[in-house]
Amino acid sequence: MQLRDALDDYKRTTGHGRLFPGERRTVTGRFTGGDGRLVHVDPGGGLRDFGYPLTGRTGLVRSRFGLAVDGDVTWFDEAAAEQRYVDDTTVVETVHETDRATVRRHDVALGEAHLTHATIDPAEDAAFDADDASLVVY
Repeated sequence: MQLRDALDDYKRTTGHGRLFPGERRTVTGRFTGGDGRLVHVDPGGGLRDFGYPLTGRTGLVRSRFGLAVDGDVTWFDEAAAEQRYVDDTTVVETVHETDRATVRRHDVALGEAHLTHATIDPAEDAAFDADDASLVVY
């Protein structure tokens, strides 16, 4: 957490009956991990590493994913999304529905590594090929 984030969080939560400054809250999304990293996958596409108590290593604090087509980016936190666990695994599947395409993303934490795989299926009326689109990570 950056200093300005910590100060903003402290100001927001001071005097609250249930929230504590610096607490890493998650009210939506899914977790992937097990014997190492513990990563939270938000429906909006963001990732957050909660593995420090398990591994002693820090990771992502915040991130943002989007779809770029012809120079225009559609951020996944602005699109509809559904999440589920794949079968009986810790693989998190997130399906992002944008006006240009459906992006199916799979996230998994294995040991100390985190992997993301995405496929892009253009909408039927889309004027581009999946090879012309890019996954943008910030």
